[in-house]
Amino acid sequence: MVELNKILLNYLDQDQNKIVFADENGSYDLKTFKEKINFYIGKIQHFKKLNSLKKNSNIGVGILLDRNIDYFSIIFATWLTNCFFLPLSKESKKNNINYQLKLSNVAILFENRKKSVVIKKNIFFKKKIFLLNKNNNIAYIIFTSGSTGNKKGVMISRLNVEYYYESIKKITNKISFKSILMTTELNFDMCIGDLVFSLIKKSKIILTSSASNLISLFNLMKIHKPEEIYAVPTTWKKIINFSDKFDNSSFKNVKLVTSGGEALTKSIVKNLIKLFPNAKILNLYGPTEFTVNVSYFYINKKDFLKYEIMPLGKKLKNVYITIKEEKKNYGELLLAGNHKMLGYLDNIKTPDIYHNGKKFYATGDIVFLDKKKDINFVGRKSDYIKVSGYRVNLSSLETIIKKYLKLEICLISKFDKIHMFIFNKKDKKILKHLDKILKKYFERYEVPSSISFLNKMPINSNGKLDKVKLAEIIKK
Repeated sequence: MVELNKILLNYLDQDQNKIVFADENGSYDLKTFKEKINFYIGKIQHFKKLNSLKKNSNIGVGILLDRNIDYFSIIFATWLTNCFFLPLSKESKKNNINYQLKLSNVAILFENRKKSVVIKKNIFFKKKIFLLNKNNNIAYIIFTSGSTGNKKGVMISRLNVEYYYESIKKITNKISFKSILMTTELNFDMCIGDLVFSLIKKSKIILTSSASNLISLFNLMKIHKPEEIYAVPTTWKKIINFSDKFDNSSFKNVKLVTSGGEALTKSIVKNLIKLFPNAKILNLYGPTEFTVNVSYFYINKKDFLKYEIMPLGKKLKNVYITIKEEKKNYGELLLAGNHKMLGYLDNIKTPDIYHNGKKFYATGDIVFLDKKKDINFVGRKSDYIKVSGYRVNLSSLETIIKKYLKLEICLISKFDKIHMFIFNKKDKKILKHLDKILKKYFERYEVPSSISFLNKMPINSNGKLDKVKLAEIIKK
């Protein structure tokens, strides 16, 4: 197993004049990138010295910056100083950021002040509080949706990252690409997936100005001609829908198209094949708790039409899977292996179960094995859904709204979007109050795309709210 520091140093051992990073502001050679990394290493070590912390102590580093080279320089600096990082989004609500800073107990926070990057001590940092009894191997913490209304902090170890690197290296050993276009939010675990791709291939990182800025995406593609793109199906749909409005000649340079975070449908694949005629298409699957991905499926361009939803495929090298069967080859997907997280913050219990005498992580995903022994996705066991690649728990969002709105409401998912029903007469005061709740407590991707008022709740034969009838109301 190659240690994380050696993986990073191997990436940095290239031609000093090679362009390794590009964003809306320009391109940067390896020499510039290394200078920035060393600058931030110095800042982190100086902070440790000032606060009487050991040079090799595994403290946390919060990153609340614009999408640019500094963000990734700090990630490298964090790992090279044996620290862990907490990626934060500037689009997140202040109370959510503070919640994450407090729970993760990061010591340092990097943030923008005007046009510069400043380092400051996290006001919530407590020197004598440790996240784990042995906390010297955390690599990063990412917060994902929880069932209680609060997000769960997932702790991923350096060893998890090393095993994931080894797993992905094996399945991409026959593909070479020199540059990667990063489209995802930086506080989403697909960012780690992109970074690992880059480390394996020693490729240039091309970063869009935002996860939703298609103009930036197409402009960067035209200038830098990336050879690999990793995106969620929602983003692929947008690229497909707007591709005829932009110059897409650079699409021919792409060698690998990677999808993950949501179900990949036949219609999307059909369009991806047209847009990227020279690219292989890879579908990846995995929960945040298992270090980005646990399975892979290379799509065969000749027989993909037989699938409505692309299979999740075969397991990665360092993962063990089984299915808790409800009927033959059909049931909940259970996971074990070296990709598994250290645990959740705040002593939140992990969804582990014992099956056939062995301990597994219960994904909540219902799957089946086909004749080729590929894993195929059926649906979620609970009411977790994916919106733009983010995992969202509708029950937790309902709990927050009901707490402050004091009305009966229901959230459902359709067409990859969240829709809200309020069981009351239409009232502008209610909408005004709701708007304040959404702005204060909800992330951008959690905000309902439609809000409907109904005088009565539709009830099914079991006396329960009929969500099927609600779904029928929603039109594209």
